[in-house]
Amino acid sequence: MLNSFKDFLVTIDAATTTFARFQQLVAAACENEFANTATLIEESIDTGTPHLDWIGSIPRVTGWSKSDGNVIANSNDYSSWLQAATTASKDTVSLALKMTNPSELIRQDRQADLLAQRARRAQEAREAAARRRRAGVSDDEVATTSDDDEEDRLNIKMKLLYSTHPINCSYDRKLPVFVNPSDPRKYIFLTGANCQEWARALLSYFFSFLFIYFSSCRSVVWKLMDG
Repeated sequence: MLNSFKDFLVTIDAATTTFARFQQLVAAACENEFANTATLIEESIDTGTPHLDWIGSIPRVTGWSKSDGNVIANSNDYSSWLQAATTASKDTVSLALKMTNPSELIRQDRQADLLAQRARRAQEAREAAARRRRAGVSDDEVATTSDDDEEDRLNIKMKLLYSTHPINCSYDRKLPVFVNPSDPRKYIFLTGANCQEWARALLSYFFSFLFIYFSSCRSVVWKLMDG
């Protein structure tokens, strides 16, 4: 996602500028700020892909602050937005275009796949246990499979950790890292050993905050960024 370091103006006539024309003016203005963004915006308008949220706001007008997240998705939204500005005697409104980072979408898809896989395994385990009970087989007779199940769960958790914490070139170009939430200068390399220990902690304790997992791992040593 691109971030503009400063606001830029798009001048319109509220009485005559249609929503479609407004979108064209916004695309052109964005192109002046960031090369090749007009094509992306126009594709989003025409096809819906990539998905862009047009968030409209009006300074110091109740119900139209940036935090209200009013989406200007069609001509009716557009008219309501400008009418609210006119009623409040405002000659300036604000617009933010927001798009989810594509890499974040990929990460979410991977995470969903891993969670679905874990759910399937849990369901299979429950069904297998029910079959054993019906057949009169004791848990002691199937204890030998527990190590394999534990290994599977550990591998799933490790894959989830790696997908959640990809390589961050600000810290290292080859190894993924976990950044300390309370001090961004501190980080931990997610080597196989570190990731495995973290995964075991997740499976054992179910803590709520990620940094607690690493705080409980005595063999983990925090690195400190240079500078």
